[in-house]
Amino acid sequence: MALFPDWLIAFLGLLPSSVGPEYNPLPRSALLSSVVALLGVVFTDTAVRRLVKSGYFLSPFKYWLLGLAGLLPAWLITLWIIV
Repeated sequence: MALFPDWLIAFLGLLPSSVGPEYNPLPRSALLSSVVALLGVVFTDTAVRRLVKSGYFLSPFKYWLLGLAGLLPAWLITLWIIV
C-alpha cells in the first residue's frame, strides 16, 4: 500500500488526455505498468498466504517490505517511461 498512491499518480501520467467521443485504447506503456503491478500484487499475496499456511509469521515491517517489492517494479517502469 505504501507505493500505490505514487504508482497511481505516475500511471495517470501515462494515460492520454482525450477530449471527444473517439475511442482511444490504452497505450502499451500503461498496459505494461498495470500488468506488472497486478503480477506483483498476486505474487506477494501468494507468498504471504503460503507463509501463513505454513505457520510462519513475519513482522509487520517485513510484510511491508514484501508489499514494497511487489509494487516497486511497476512504479519504476512507469517512472522510466514518463522520464
